[in-house]
Amino acid sequence: MTGAGPDRRADPARRPGGGPRVLVGCLGAVAALALAGNPEVWAQVRPDTLRTRPDTLPEGLPTEEREADTSVAPAPPAPLFPPFPAALPTGWATGVWEWDREALLGSRALTLLELLSQIPGVIPVRGGDYGMPASLVVHGTGGGRLRIFRDGVELPPREGGSPDLSQIGLGGLERVRVVRGVGELRVELTPLTREGDAPFSLVEAGTGDLNTNLFRGTFAHPRVLGGALVLTGDRLDTQGPLGREPGAMTSGWVRFVRPLGESWSLAAEMGSGSADRGSLFSPRRATRRESRVQFRWEPGGGLVGVGGGSGARGGRGGGGCLHAAGAVAGGCGPVCGVGADGG
Repeated sequence: MTGAGPDRRADPARRPGGGPRVLVGCLGAVAALALAGNPEVWAQVRPDTLRTRPDTLPEGLPTEEREADTSVAPAPPAPLFPPFPAALPTGWATGVWEWDREALLGSRALTLLELLSQIPGVIPVRGGDYGMPASLVVHGTGGGRLRIFRDGVELPPREGGSPDLSQIGLGGLERVRVVRGVGELRVELTPLTREGDAPFSLVEAGTGDLNTNLFRGTFAHPRVLGGALVLTGDRLDTQGPLGREPGAMTSGWVRFVRPLGESWSLAAEMGSGSADRGSLFSPRRATRRESRVQFRWEPGGGLVGVGGGSGARGGRGGGGCLHAAGAVAGGCGPVCGVGADGG
């Protein structure tokens, strides 16, 4: 027989251990309230007796006297070779285009031909890929309308009526200035004299499709034998389409500039350029060598005097001229000059 008994879960006092837990909790709460309301209890906390030591360093100590600098200051870099004054500003209206050092380094052109092809009205003419004969058609004119000057001295053509641009590289150039004249295009190449007041070196290398490789290196030192020395080398080679048109362009220059007093300067330069044309052309290898010595004088008043001699492939030439600002844009070629080609 079953019946309903008392519910044991409703009486917490009957749980095992339930009564003592409730009692302890109540006593703890009462003790906490009593301590919180009695400030004397908190006053029994001992204060911090740790004392900080005062700063014993006296104020206003005299500063230490520095010894005089006995190091010898480096000599100032050699002055730049006096450039020819530019007669015309750059722009479409004047027909003058110019690339400075920064623009040349940022240009995508690998050769002088690719750089000049950016000028409106100039059409490149090439016999193949890199290393093959290359020239320009200037505004629809014929041969002999392209004239190239390096540091004021004209680079005469060796084959045909125009210089072969495959033998002229962009390495070691500080500025390229192009002047559109009456029936001709004048290209003025200004070589690098120095890069800042400290030794400088720059190496450019790249590779691309058709197994095309580029290497261009420049070293400039502003203090060598009382002057500035620049070494540069440039090489671009390729295998051509389907690997059947191998060719290469190589050029190198050595340039030394030294001041001679306050208004005189000397520049000596030697370089060569070559083009390997494979079996498509004869001869398979074309080379040109240049060497020149120049003296420049700045008498003042916007005048620059120049004199010296140059040689190419055994040819000898010499001449001098007095260049006035505004007479010629950047060179003395059309004013006066004497040269001979010994081929």
